[in-house]
Amino acid sequence: MPGLRGFLTLLGMVALVAGLVTVLTGASTILDANEASPSVDSELRFFAAWYVGVGVALLRAARDPAANRGIVHGVAALFGLAATGRVLSWATVGRPSTLAVVLLFVEYAIALGLPLWHRRATP
Repeated sequence: MPGLRGFLTLLGMVALVAGLVTVLTGASTILDANEASPSVDSELRFFAAWYVGVGVALLRAARDPAANRGIVHGVAALFGLAATGRVLSWATVGRPSTLAVVLLFVEYAIALGLPLWHRRATP
């Protein structure tokens, strides 16, 4: 289970740091964003705060993954929903940056793989 704990910690730290940076700096964190409207920047910073919350939840779950099954599986489901949002954006607005496409596949991999890994690693 040390591998799962390490992965949850890493994922939690990435979410926490990325969320905090985006709360503080807004749309400037997005590759090829050009200039976002004030409403888009405000909305982005709002949702980034939720990313911080997910990071904190993952860091908590990493301490005892077996006791935090709901958090781990819930976050995995959120990754699937987020990746689906990227697909909908691509379909309606156009192809995003290569980084965003790579992240889409990483997010689906986490959505599908994390619950399986959790089930195998915890009693």
